[in-house]
Amino acid sequence: MIKNAIANSDGYVADVDRTSGEIPALVVATRPLKPLASRIGFLTNSSYGREMNKNGAYGGTSVLIHDGTDTAAWGFAETGTTFWTADSTDRFYDTAKSVKAANTAVGSYAQFTNNAGPGTDIDLSGYVAFTMWINVDSDWDNGDSVNFQGIVDAGLVGNSVALEDYFDHTQYDVWQFIAIPLGDMGLSATSIDAVRFTQATKDGAKSPTYYLDLITLEETGSPIAYSIKSSKNKWFYIDTFHITMADNVDSEIDTGADTKVPTVMGLSYNKFLGMTPAEGLKLELYRNDTLVEGSSLQITNIGDMLSVPDARITNAIADGTNTLISVERKLSTPIVLKVEEEDELRVTISDNFSVLLLMRFSVMGYEESRGVS
Repeated sequence: MIKNAIANSDGYVADVDRTSGEIPALVVATRPLKPLASRIGFLTNSSYGREMNKNGAYGGTSVLIHDGTDTAAWGFAETGTTFWTADSTDRFYDTAKSVKAANTAVGSYAQFTNNAGPGTDIDLSGYVAFTMWINVDSDWDNGDSVNFQGIVDAGLVGNSVALEDYFDHTQYDVWQFIAIPLGDMGLSATSIDAVRFTQATKDGAKSPTYYLDLITLEETGSPIAYSIKSSKNKWFYIDTFHITMADNVDSEIDTGADTKVPTVMGLSYNKFLGMTPAEGLKLELYRNDTLVEGSSLQITNIGDMLSVPDARITNAIADGTNTLISVERKLSTPIVLKVEEEDELRVTISDNFSVLLLMRFSVMGYEESRGVS
């Protein structure tokens, strides 16, 4: 007979309780075996597959609403208070000034009116979205909400949207690109003469301090989203990001004597190879089609890619005409895509990447069978 005992690190041994009056038994717990399988996958789009060198930029003739008065645009007014600064030089995304909101009271708003109210109505049937850049300085808590609204003749038209639904408000001191489709606001077939930012709620003693720049009404185009999810009945643990791009740009360095050496040292940190960026791309995690707080990363150039921990250029080749590079990032803790939560890793391009010869985004990790639907 082989006798076994179950003991912990302190030497305490599991035993059968014989004092309860019930039949003596030792309770044993089991758990299902969770087999793991490695997986490499590309983020894909239903129309373009894995190819991301597409045009996701807005186009046509856009209408500048406000950029901190760097350019003459729509008129500015607030609700008789001093919560807003139309021409702040504290920080800006473009040129020298932006619009600043500082600890605004609930119900207070800033309004931007076409040619100063009631202004000239704009038929929105010829436009597709509002865009802007936002930078949160401090105090944007989960209970804080800012409404963005269309206005005509001083009255609300369409419906309000919560600004924080379109960017990651937990990211402080970084500029993030916002795109709000007109359909979300019920404005696709109506007219406005103004837009308004209203502090709807606040969490605690302070409401947020934030900056807005390049508030624009876009005529054509739409960002393009690429994504990856877990397989059916599995959890996908992603531990590596990998983006590859190629462009018609010579990155070789001339060493003299008619010889050149392929090197990434010939590339610019503030470009995507030879492409001059505008909006770039955004990497985000969504759960049940809702942005997960803290997951958003705005990438506007190669410098942004290499600025995060454990990111490095893993491949670099050039033939004197074209250059290809790969940027890889290893994660110390995997991102987990859970099938039952409908988790989705998403990259949205809001720029004209069609000028590149190639761009693809892949991930690597392992999947765990969960037995869930």
